[in-house]
Amino acid sequence: MNITEEARQLCYDIENLPASEQQTALSVRAAAFSDMLEARTDLIRKVIIQMERLVLESEGVAGLHQNGDLAPWSELFEGGQFEDWLESLPKAVAMINEGLL
Repeated sequence: MNITEEARQLCYDIENLPASEQQTALSVRAAAFSDMLEARTDLIRKVIIQMERLVLESEGVAGLHQNGDLAPWSELFEGGQFEDWLESLPKAVAMINEGLL
């Protein structure tokens, strides 16, 4: 179930409760939904940081050109031959550093 389906199910379930139970159920489920979103955000943040570390601690990608040459990371960022592969990584790292993600 994706996040949109989960939110829809949450609303549907609450609508079908007696009015006296809706506020409590909403509070409990909203907290659970918030925890789930935070866990997913933490995972995404971790992947981005690990990718940045990989780039900083290595020279590039072996096997990309399929000719034995190492493809330097610069080829996978803006202005490089394969720039669309990692073009979002610097933006994502900046968002983490600014506390936006």
